[in-house]
Amino acid sequence: MNLSLPCPELHRFHDRNLQRQAARKWRRGLFEQPIPGYFIESRRWNSLSRNNQFIMRISAIAKEHPHWPLATVSAAAILGASARNSRLYDFVHFATDSHTSTRKRTILPVRFHYIKDSRCEKVRNGVPHDTHNLQIGNATCNQMNKYIPITESIGLFNGYLVTSPIQTIFDCLRMLPFEDALIICDKLAKKFSITYKQMLNFTLGRHRCWKSIIAGFKEQFVDPKSENGGESFCRARMIRAGISIPLLQVEIPNPLHSLGKRIGSSFQNTRMIRPDYVWNVPSHVGDFTSIAAELDGKQKYINSNLLQQSHSSSTTDIILREKDRETALNLSGFKVVRFQFEEALANHGAIMIEKLRLAGVPFVDTWQKRKRQRLLARILGDKTLHKLQ
Repeated sequence: MNLSLPCPELHRFHDRNLQRQAARKWRRGLFEQPIPGYFIESRRWNSLSRNNQFIMRISAIAKEHPHWPLATVSAAAILGASARNSRLYDFVHFATDSHTSTRKRTILPVRFHYIKDSRCEKVRNGVPHDTHNLQIGNATCNQMNKYIPITESIGLFNGYLVTSPIQTIFDCLRMLPFEDALIICDKLAKKFSITYKQMLNFTLGRHRCWKSIIAGFKEQFVDPKSENGGESFCRARMIRAGISIPLLQVEIPNPLHSLGKRIGSSFQNTRMIRPDYVWNVPSHVGDFTSIAAELDGKQKYINSNLLQQSHSSSTTDIILREKDRETALNLSGFKVVRFQFEEALANHGAIMIEKLRLAGVPFVDTWQKRKRQRLLARILGDKTLHKLQ
């Protein structure tokens, strides 16, 4: 019998003979087994991005237990926000309350987290919200990418039971390293239009929860204007080092715009320019010095999809456009600092921080810097974090 898998998802065989056949194909390298007992063809698995592999593992276990609400990084991934730290996805995380048994699972890589009232009666009885025709684990076309609340803490997204976006933000801020938390929370705040005031009110209502003070401190740094996870990560490194919070995506009139219309060959001919980070620094004569920082990544120079999105035909076009962009910022009175993502990644961002310091970017006072160092945990082992492993 030629065993094949019906769809590009993790598949669990309930027949013992099929399980043995799948295990033999796994040992021969034809199948992958990302979760014990769950198989997928190797070529399909290897063709997926890292993020889609995480989501596929989460989805497989969530469908097996549809009345367990996904929580923390697992809920965030289903909601559309993933961190760059792959260690955070070693386990699938679920919410529990005082009525839930959380006996240790010896096979499934799952972890449970206490969230009050996360297993409401409507979910236990199999009737989510009052939508009788909606089945957990499935979603119709008009329900795709739409969050349907059940309670303040849980709801449905794309047919999966998850903690609410604001509950997920609260949990990630108190359980994750700051860089990973900011990547997730910036994106969730942007996608679901969550304001700082809403986060603050939610946190105040849970002031007795574990590490709520840490969550309340971190949420002041969440900014939905961040355009991607790389910018959020670099900003987190800046904040941890004591740099003043930058303004994001400030719109600046482009002085080269009229030139581009006149000669028709300018590479930078947009009406407005939006630097990644901006600081307005008061000078000794009473005016302000404007500093703009730009994050450079290799992907925008070599990724064909990003080249197409920027309407560029080659890497040369991108480089010339960036030079014109920097000229436009200089003509607008901005001091420009450029840094690479690798400089923010290595040695806790030491090179990036030093570049910004030399440019004159402002730092907070010593007391505030020490407070940040104390409350912004660096790694999963720090005492300010809940162990996700």
